[in-house]
Amino acid sequence: MTAEQIARKMKKREELARKEFQATTRGVAVSAMKFCKEKLTTEIYAIPEDRRKNGKKAWKRTGHLRRSEKFEIRDPYTVAVVNTAAYALPRHEAGKPGHRNINPQRISHWRDDLAETFKPLMDDLYHSTVEAILKAGG
Repeated sequence: MTAEQIARKMKKREELARKEFQATTRGVAVSAMKFCKEKLTTEIYAIPEDRRKNGKKAWKRTGHLRRSEKFEIRDPYTVAVVNTAAYALPRHEAGKPGHRNINPQRISHWRDDLAETFKPLMDDLYHSTVEAILKAGG
């Protein structure tokens, strides 16, 4: 095999790797987004609003936090779940030691749950992607 043939083969493998990892990363992003929105729905939005002493709701629910949850694919190997709501980080951290106290029924650390749940899943998915690339040859 000549150096030129090896170079072509490596270029082909590089393109295959990028394409496969892009597909895997996009799948992880979509699944992570679904996970976060489900957590927000069950842990925040499914719980009735707190009420004031006079019986009125303490706030008007808008769904802004859930709608602001997005994903960004930063490169073929990296995805980030971000929330564009100005209060997203303080809301996520609420109820943790050293942070704002809230009604314990309202505590939701959806991002922490995402990281804990998706770490082993991502390891398996990316490992399977590498195996698929190696099997495909290129």
